[in-house]
Amino acid sequence: MKKGIVLLTMMIFILSFSSMAFAGAFADVPANHWAYSAVNKLAKDGILENSGNFDGNRTITRYEMAMFVARAMEKSDKADATDRAIIDKLAVEFENELKSIGVRLKAVEEKADQVNIRGFLGFRYDWKKTASTSKITEAAHLDLQTDIRVNEDTVVGIETIAHKNLLNSSDRVDDTVSTGDYNKVNTLCVITNIDKKVQLVAGEFKFIPAYGMVASSEDIYGGPLKGVKAKFGGDVVTTTLFYGRNPGPLGTIMDSTLRTPYKYAEFDFAVSKTANIKMAYHKTPNADYKEIGFDTKVVQNLKFMAATAQSNLSSPNRGTFAQLTYKQALPWGKKPVLHSYDLWVAYHNIPANSTLNGGCVSDFYGNYYEGFKGQSYGCQYVFAKNVMLTTFVLDGKQITSQANFKVYRAQMDFFF
Repeated sequence: MKKGIVLLTMMIFILSFSSMAFAGAFADVPANHWAYSAVNKLAKDGILENSGNFDGNRTITRYEMAMFVARAMEKSDKADATDRAIIDKLAVEFENELKSIGVRLKAVEEKADQVNIRGFLGFRYDWKKTASTSKITEAAHLDLQTDIRVNEDTVVGIETIAHKNLLNSSDRVDDTVSTGDYNKVNTLCVITNIDKKVQLVAGEFKFIPAYGMVASSEDIYGGPLKGVKAKFGGDVVTTTLFYGRNPGPLGTIMDSTLRTPYKYAEFDFAVSKTANIKMAYHKTPNADYKEIGFDTKVVQNLKFMAATAQSNLSSPNRGTFAQLTYKQALPWGKKPVLHSYDLWVAYHNIPANSTLNGGCVSDFYGNYYEGFKGQSYGCQYVFAKNVMLTTFVLDGKQITSQANFKVYRAQMDFFF
C-alpha cells in the first residue's frame, strides 16, 4: 500500500470523529449538487469502497466531500474512462479543499518521516552434542531499533535488546549469561554528521569493528559500547576511533576485561569496487588485540571473506576465520526479496585468548565459536515477506579439551 493511501486513510479515520468541528468552518454542499450522484456512481463502480456514512441523502460539508474525492483520486488507476472523467471533474470542483487536505497530509508525512522503527523477533532451536552430553536450547530474541530524526544531520537512536531462554537451566545448552534467563538492555545514542565525511556517535550503541573477530555486539555475549565514536570517511580509506567502555553481554558484567575501559581503532581500505581490507586494534587493561582481514567478490553471486586476530595473551592466542558465501538472503529493507537465499561454508579456529566475545559476526549464535576449531555450513531462505529461516551445522572440536563438538541450528526471524 502506498504511503499516501495510508496517510490519507489515517486522516479520514481521524476526521470521521471530528466532522462536526469542521462543519462550521466549511460550507455545506447543496442537497441538489451534482457531486452527490457522482460520488454515488464511483461507490457503485467500486472506486470508493467502504464509503462510510455517505449515502447521498445526508447533507455534508465541502471538506467531507473533498475527502471522498481524494480517496477516489488514489484509486483513479483502477477506474475506466468514464469514472476518470468524473474524478477529474470533482477534482476541479473541490480544488481548494483538496489543497487543504494536501497540506495536512504533507505535515503528517513529514512528521512520520521523523521517526523510523525497525527490528526483528527471532526464535531458535539448538542441539549441542559432545562426546559426553547432548543438550538443547530454545530461545527467543527481540531487537527493536527506533530512530528519531532531529534534523538533516542528527538522529537519536533508541534500541531495546531482549533475550529469553525458553528452557530451564538444567536442560539448555550453557550458552547464556549467568545472571538469569531473561536479559534485556536499552541503549541510547546520538548520531550526528559533522559534514559528508565525518560522523560522531555518543552514548550507548552496538558495534562490529572490522570483521567481528575480536568483538561484536551481534553475538549474545557482545554487549553495546558506552562512549564516543568518531568516523572519518574517504574515497579509499575510512577511519573509526572509539573510546569508552564495553559493559559485556546484554548489559551485564561478565569479567574484568569487559567492564573496564575499552578502546579501538579501525581502518577500512576500499581496494576496488568489489574488494575491501579491514584492520582493527583493540586495547583493554588486560590485553591488546590486533585484527586484519579482507572480503571480495570472487565471481557473480560468490563472495569470500577471511580474517585473523591475535592478542598479547598466552598461546594459543591467534584465531582465523574464512567463509565462502553464495548469493544473499534479503528479508529486510524497503524491498525485501521473496525466495532470496544464501548458502555458506566457513572455517573457524578461535582460541579463547584470541577474542573478547566469540570471533564471528553472528545473530545471537550463542558464543559457540570461542574456543572452537572446525567448520560450519548452512543456509538462509526468505520463504515469506520479512520472514527468514536459518539452518546451520557446526562441526569440529573444542580447542582446549580436543573433545568433539557439534551444534545443529534452526532459527526463524521475523523482520519489521
